[in-house]
Amino acid sequence: MASGPFLGIYSSRRLSLLGLSTPAVAQHITDGRLVRIRPGWFHDSSAHADAIEAARLGGVLTATSGSRHHGVWTLADDKLHVLVARNASRVRPERIRSREICLHWAGGPIEREPPVATPLQIVLDSARCQPRHVAVALADSALNRGLLRLEELEVAAPRLAGWCDGTAESGTESIVRVGLRRLGIAVRTQVQIDDVGRVDLVVGDRLVIECDSAAFHDGYTSKRDYERDRELVRQGYLSLRFKYHEVVDEWPRLEALILEIVRADRHRCRRAS
Repeated sequence: MASGPFLGIYSSRRLSLLGLSTPAVAQHITDGRLVRIRPGWFHDSSAHADAIEAARLGGVLTATSGSRHHGVWTLADDKLHVLVARNASRVRPERIRSREICLHWAGGPIEREPPVATPLQIVLDSARCQPRHVAVALADSALNRGLLRLEELEVAAPRLAGWCDGTAESGTESIVRVGLRRLGIAVRTQVQIDDVGRVDLVVGDRLVIECDSAAFHDGYTSKRDYERDRELVRQGYLSLRFKYHEVVDEWPRLEALILEIVRADRHRCRRAS
């Protein structure tokens, strides 16, 4: 069976729609092609381990456990986040060994197929259990990928929506932007500069900040990266490039550097003509 967006999880109803009768399901279990998770729910050999555990709890993956299955930028999180219905009365998180469970309670019944919450629900649940910069980065990614509309977010979570920017092209860019805004520093995003192209962030007139988008991206990867920096310097810009791990793990140090530049008013010097 192909798991697709269902991550290898099957309800009895879905198996019936696929043409499997009750005796056929029983034979699949005997043959090892299906494994019963709980009454009415099964998985095949392709099933994702997190999805199996969510189904075992009677819920679906959400927050940072669900976002990655929508292709949304996600910061590493060891917890398993599961959305369950408000009336779920037999949830036993302790049954999952060596994994901390973060349960999210829905306002009513939930749709369990596919076993991953909607992008909007994932963003809302992330906002409830993650630091603001993580929730915003996740929301920005969903907006950028067209999985979520800002209007939806403004209705469901107006305070979070006010921090979001769907033009952001990486989670690290979002994290830096949020960090600067919390300091009261105005910042422009995805700015087009002649002979350079788009840059992630610009503070004031001339401070350009570029952010590596992934943990494995360590510095410049092409001749074009060097050429862009040289052109920025030629035009009078001050350019900073931050590595992924610096943004994620060493923000106070980067914050201090940016504040030093801003307080010295170096971000407002005129560019060379």
